Amino acid sequence: MTTADVTLARWLARKAVLKQCRAKGLRCWDLEAKDIHRSAETYLTGHPELWAEAHSLCAKLASAARRKRALIDNNNPCAAVRCEMLLALAQGKHP
Repeated sequence: MTTADVTLARWLARKAVLKQCRAKGLRCWDLEAKDIHRSAETYLTGHPELWAEAHSLCAKLASAARRKRALIDNNNPCAAVRCEMLLALAQGKHP
């Protein structure tokens, strides 16, 4: 488990908590940051699948970053375009 995994898992938990708050009709600025943080930590404790999701996403991003560096190191003139496409695919977006 890397620090990136932990950070991403916490971010996913925070995102889920904010989504729940919006479903209740609250806005994010109606809540204090410390309350959001506490709720996210509690949410993360109750949803261990977020750790696996975060680890998987970090692995995809790391792989895309390695490919990006390889393209740039090879002085490929199309590297910038290809890198952006790879990063978008790793994030689950279609370029």
